[in-house]
Amino acid sequence: MGFMYQHISIEQRAQIGLTAVLFSGAYGLVTQLAREMGTSRKFIYVQAERLRMAVAQSFACRPPGPAPQSHALIIDRRRLNRAIVTLGLVGHAPERAIAACLAELYEVVPSGGYINGVLQQASRAAAEVQAGFALPLSQAQVEADELFAVGKAHLVAVDHPSLLLLDLKQADHCDTPAWAEVWTRLRAQGVDVARIGSDGGKALAGAIAHLPGVEHQLDLWHALRRVGRVERCLEQGAYSAIAREWELEKKVKSMDPKQAMGGYAWQQYAEARDTAEREIQRYEQFHTLAQWLRAALEVIDPGSGDLRTQEMCLAEITVITTLMRTLAGDGVRKVATYLDKAGPGLLQYRNTLARRLEHLAAEMGDEGVRLLCREWRLKRGAKPRGEATESAAAGASSGASALGGRVRPGTGAGGARVGRRHAGVKSRGVRELVAATIRGLDERAGGAFSAAVHALPQQSRLRTWETGRAFAAGVGGH
Repeated sequence: MGFMYQHISIEQRAQIGLTAVLFSGAYGLVTQLAREMGTSRKFIYVQAERLRMAVAQSFACRPPGPAPQSHALIIDRRRLNRAIVTLGLVGHAPERAIAACLAELYEVVPSGGYINGVLQQASRAAAEVQAGFALPLSQAQVEADELFAVGKAHLVAVDHPSLLLLDLKQADHCDTPAWAEVWTRLRAQGVDVARIGSDGGKALAGAIAHLPGVEHQLDLWHALRRVGRVERCLEQGAYSAIAREWELEKKVKSMDPKQAMGGYAWQQYAEARDTAEREIQRYEQFHTLAQWLRAALEVIDPGSGDLRTQEMCLAEITVITTLMRTLAGDGVRKVATYLDKAGPGLLQYRNTLARRLEHLAAEMGDEGVRLLCREWRLKRGAKPRGEATESAAAGASSGASALGGRVRPGTGAGGARVGRRHAGVKSRGVRELVAATIRGLDERAGGAFSAAVHALPQQSRLRTWETGRAFAAGVGGH
């Protein structure tokens, strides 16, 4: 056992070590300190080394984050079940992912059947609690749809104004009896359903048909999405045809059309050029019709603010679908048939809007309501006829100038033409486009456009012919 210097305190030891470190190398320092403190020189060196170690340890880099905590975690059945439900509800994890997470976190690997049983038990418990809730909603506007998660169907009903989740149930079959059970359950809880919005599913529509006094409104978003999908498909086809023509154009530059091989290549190039022309024209015509359709589904005229009748809107949709059928492609014809069938349901909201505007007119007057409707349409980005075409044409011209200059070097006159047509797929002037569309569709349809217009009511016919003349003259818009 070594000797302990009891007369030297901790503060003095720190001072000795600090003095020895700061004035390290000074001649006779250690000997003098040992003589004054009555210690050996080794004691002085030991204090200096301890001070260096303490300083290095205090200023050393520490691992990031809080200090680790260690405590025992008991994994019983209750904790395991709560973890399964939490991962399923909060993490939206399927059964296999839940098992993988539990194996990593708790080192427990439950079977898929056990996880499914826990989730079903939690679902039954939640259903019992929800069945006791009273939902006193009068004249409720409900959005309903089928959602598919992890390969299973779920019937969902949401209150549109408040986004309150009214019902969510996993179903083995998305049929009419399953939806009828949903509406029966909601009415038992006190929900007075006045309007139901859906995507047009047959099973849901069949259940709504048996609800007396309930208005069924088809969702505009789903309808416009179907039209947009066809439009994007045609656009991709146009770009593919342009790319094919461009590829063949570069290939035939070095080939003599008088030779057998060169003549065949130039023939392929001519066919690709004609195909690109057709695809571009088809896309541009459908794009114009899609714009007309979006305007036809709006029951408030942006120019005057008047509420159009449902017959006028349906008549315009009929003209649009008639013109769509003149374009080639099964997808175009299918979406035209869908719009003919879904048109009345898509415009069902017009009657509800008319009733609400009547109550509003009692306070503001007819002129005040009309101005309010016009302001609302203009705030949504709609423009009256004339202004819309001029601004769109100006934007299209600037866009065409910007894109038309991006021609690949060395492509020559043919490459410049392809580059201009490539820009024209998205940026052709509206006036030129619409005028060409009306003429082209009417010629291809063998006068179907004229026949469809003559079949309209007189008011709609005058409005349609007025729009056509304005487009052809370049002074109006739809």
